[in-house]
Amino acid sequence: MVDPVFALLVFAVLGTVAILVFWPRVGIAARLVHSERITERVLLEDALKHIFTCEGIGRICSVESLAGQVGTSTGKAAALLSRLAESELVSSEELGPRLTPAGRESALRLVRAHRLWERYLADRTGVPAGEWHARAEQMEHTLSEEDTDALASRLGHPAWDPHGDPIPTPGGELPEIDRLTLAGVEPGRTVEIMHLEDEPREIYDALLADGLGLGTRLDVVSRSDQIVQLNAGGRDR
Repeated sequence: MVDPVFALLVFAVLGTVAILVFWPRVGIAARLVHSERITERVLLEDALKHIFTCEGIGRICSVESLAGQVGTSTGKAAALLSRLAESELVSSEELGPRLTPAGRESALRLVRAHRLWERYLADRTGVPAGEWHARAEQMEHTLSEEDTDALASRLGHPAWDPHGDPIPTPGGELPEIDRLTLAGVEPGRTVEIMHLEDEPREIYDALLADGLGLGTRLDVVSRSDQIVQLNAGGRDR
C-alpha cells in the first residue's frame, strides 16, 4: 500500500515542477519559446543588414555569404531569406535577394541604432574602440525607434559614427559618400583618413595601436598591386 504522505509529497513536487515549466510567460517553457523567438528575430534582422551591406558595396548577396555572416547553416540561411520574402522585406531576383522599400527601411533603422550606439560608446564611455562594434551589434536589436531617437537627441544628433560612416536620419536618408581607397591614390599625394573599417577586429586593433585613426594625415610614398607604402608623422608604415 502506498504511503499517503509519500504520495502527497510526490504530487506536490510534480505540481511544483509543472508550474515552473508551464506557467504562462514566466515558466521555463514560456521562456524557451520567448528566447527562440528573440533569436529568430535577431537572425532575420542580421540578414536584412547583410543584404543592405552587400547592396551598398555592390556585392551580390548569396545564401553562402549570409550563412557565413550570421554564423548558421546554408539551409537556415535559405529559410531566413524565405521568411523575409514572405514578409515582403526582400524580393528574389536573378542575381540574388534585394531589399524591398520596406526592407530597406527596416535595415536603415538597424543601421541607425548601431551607429548611434557606437557614437555613444565612443563619446560617453571608456569602452575600448575595439569593442564598440560588437556591443552595438547587440544593442541594435533591443533599441526601439523611440529609444534610438532619444539617444540621437542626447548625443546632439551626430551625422557620423566613430568609424566615419554616416548615421541615417530618422527619415531613412543616407548621404552618398565619395571617397578614395588607398589603392586608388597616386604616390606623392597626401590624404586624410575619413573612414576606418572596424572588421576584422584584429586588423582594426592593429591600426589603432599604430596610431592610425580618423583625421590622420598620410603621405603616399609608393604603391604596387599588393602594397601601399605610407608615411604618417614622420614614420613609414
